[in-house]
Amino acid sequence: MSLVPLAVIAFSSASALITEFLQWVLVWRTPGFVALKANLAKHAAKVEEAKEGSTSKKNLSKREARLENWRKEASRQVAQYNMKAGFVMMACMFITYKLLGRLFGSIGPVGRLPFEPPPFLQKVTHRGLTGADPRDCSAVFIFVLCQASVKMVIGKLLNLGMGREFMDIMPVMGKKAPFASWFEDDSKRK
Repeated sequence: MSLVPLAVIAFSSASALITEFLQWVLVWRTPGFVALKANLAKHAAKVEEAKEGSTSKKNLSKREARLENWRKEASRQVAQYNMKAGFVMMACMFITYKLLGRLFGSIGPVGRLPFEPPPFLQKVTHRGLTGADPRDCSAVFIFVLCQASVKMVIGKLLNLGMGREFMDIMPVMGKKAPFASWFEDDSKRK
């Protein structure tokens, strides 16, 4: 039995850890993000108070408008931090992918699949291999599978990022499809 697949799994796990660490250092640990997260928690408590408290209609509409403005601003700030984290992850993935090609590219097949993958997956499973057997598996395929699962588990275990408690802050799409207005008649818009 070859140990190359285990080396690819270890490489993938190490790269996921390094990526998460860099995101934590460059994005999630910054004073601005920590203050934003504390502010979001404070305002979430105010929203719950407003829902439970009974006030007049005039005060309620003012409070709702104020909370909606706050929500839009918080959503913009959260999107900025998520974009920064995305750039860090993109840079790490680019470097990792190049390093993966140098380390494991010349080895050949690192595994054998127990089934023949569908044609749309054969480009990923057989990437960089010269043989004609579609059941041969490249290091890239193992890396992609491990990277997706390990990165998610690490993020959940270490509680990095925004967390589920603030998901209601993010802008929510309407009930219609995202581009439904493109397909409406011009006469209906007026």
